[in-house]
Amino acid sequence: MTSLVTATLIIDYVLWTVRVGLIVGGCWILYRALRLATLPWIAAWYALELVARSASAYFFHQIVPPGWTPGTSQPLPSPLSALVMATDLAAELSTLLVVLLIFAEAAFVLQRLAPDLPSGLFRRLAETHRFVRPLGITTLVLAVVSPCVPMVYYYAHGHL
Repeated sequence: MTSLVTATLIIDYVLWTVRVGLIVGGCWILYRALRLATLPWIAAWYALELVARSASAYFFHQIVPPGWTPGTSQPLPSPLSALVMATDLAAELSTLLVVLLIFAEAAFVLQRLAPDLPSGLFRRLAETHRFVRPLGITTLVLAVVSPCVPMVYYYAHGHL
């Protein structure tokens, strides 16, 4: 049974890596063709997210109580629950910023194609496009911080 679980995890990781590789490659190709400012940030986020997801899974596996699995009736201890919440919050905020970058780029392109659009939402999103660099940096920082939370907990509690 253990080899089946290991094989499933390996296949899942390989498929996730292929997916991330295709997305990063697609962003690079589109950036070279269209010079959209958000694409390098999105590609970098996807690449970091692959590493962050793997690191988070490894360190969570090391710090959860032996025998605990997700979906069991046994809850995690409070510090670990807070740790999971902090890690998920950082990951979800980075995802939200990526979505904001995508919508800002789309609104910016739409505003260039049709400058007389009356919608205030498009105008606000197009104005957000001016902040691509700070939003991109914040997105990458949150993607890096996400696996650092369980990593710090792991090393702070004497797991060397």
